[in-house]
Amino acid sequence: MFIRAISGGAVLAVAGRVSASRAMPEDTGAEAGPVRFLLSALPLWTEGDGDGATGPMPDLARAILRRAGQPGHLEVMPQLRLYDELMRAGTVVFALSDNHPPDSRLTGTQLRGAPGAGREGMSAFAFVPLAPVLQMPLAVVARTGTRLVSQEDVLALGPVASTRTTGGSVARLMDRLGVPLVPAPSLESALRMLRAGRVNGVVGAEVMLDALISRLGLADELGSKWRVGAMEGWLSCSRDAAATKAAQDLRRAADELRAEGVFDQIVERYLGAAVQPLGPVP
Repeated sequence: MFIRAISGGAVLAVAGRVSASRAMPEDTGAEAGPVRFLLSALPLWTEGDGDGATGPMPDLARAILRRAGQPGHLEVMPQLRLYDELMRAGTVVFALSDNHPPDSRLTGTQLRGAPGAGREGMSAFAFVPLAPVLQMPLAVVARTGTRLVSQEDVLALGPVASTRTTGGSVARLMDRLGVPLVPAPSLESALRMLRAGRVNGVVGAEVMLDALISRLGLADELGSKWRVGAMEGWLSCSRDAAATKAAQDLRRAADELRAEGVFDQIVERYLGAAVQPLGPVP
């Protein structure tokens, strides 16, 4: 899910829907051969490399390619390199990415040196969110004995850690809540910081938090948890690729598979939990 990410999971974005105006142009342009499908190298989500990679994200990508009838190959890479590749002009690439506010069809990751004017004095380059792929609750977890039963408890929690690659989506949410955010190299590192008392909480995709807490044997030390929002993963492509037939076919395939619940079934098969929020998220 490539997953400002993916708080240790698929690259994700604050929940929302791109409006109907995001439909791709009718001019499909020239194709550039097999699709480059980029995936973030994220623990639990992607294991291994290239077309031999396993995990929820490679299976999501393969399902999209099969449904669209598109030839393509998988490339696994670090999160920041993925965004750099996604923004290269003239390259037909697709990625599971979270860099999209719900009210915008075009946006860009804020990387220095990229063309275009970005927020906060940083440069940005526009690329296109094709379709939402996953939605999952976003939660804050604290050490056992810490009371987390309301938003007010989250506000009083103090420093909360999240992955560096999660970036703007989670940062904006926690800023709105007034909760200071501490960057961590990974969600696993963030949980270890919490156990060591360096932060008072960790924020991330709930399904990923639960899976890592179990894997790291932290169930007795952590577990007081409160949902603070929802996140979505998106199928994205470079702006120049958006008018190709590949983009239109992959967008249609992703929309169909998500509506059929196929993506949720894939994640549940690997992580043992459904990812779709049940009812409103506090």
